Amino acid sequence: MAIEEGVHDNLICPPAQEDLAVVYKRDRRRYDRIIARALDPYQVDEDGYSSISELLEQSQALDPTRPKNPRLTNNALARIALDVASGRPPNESWVGNRTKGPYKKLLTDRSLRVTQIEVAKQLTAGKSVATFSDRPLKASDKRGDDSDIEEDGVYTVRPPS
Repeated sequence: MAIEEGVHDNLICPPAQEDLAVVYKRDRRRYDRIIARALDPYQVDEDGYSSISELLEQSQALDPTRPKNPRLTNNALARIALDVASGRPPNESWVGNRTKGPYKKLLTDRSLRVTQIEVAKQLTAGKSVATFSDRPLKASDKRGDDSDIEEDGVYTVRPPS
């Protein structure tokens, strides 16, 4: 049975990510597929989401009523709401159904109105709407050794057996 042959481990704990330089050296065809997939705006994940819109919808990241941790920031939601409400998108696949589901919920949510006005003013003034954390990094966060792969190409963490 496939579950007994390691597939279950991959379902619970996905295989470790590989450094692209290592993939390039070991399997050029796979490297080319990874790069092509990353550059394809219509396919986000080979085995999952087919678009950024689908990812945002299914992860409930567009829901302003959710706690702030598992969703987009108010500025990001306000910007999306402004863009979606402003008319037809350049590409119809970028926006889901506006009359039901997450986009309707986003467009009708009144808690973002003040933020939308602030974001619109910033955009009109030519200022950035992105939110950045200016918090200084701790010394432990500044270490240069954060790779998942050692210099000899061996993973720092082993996948489940």
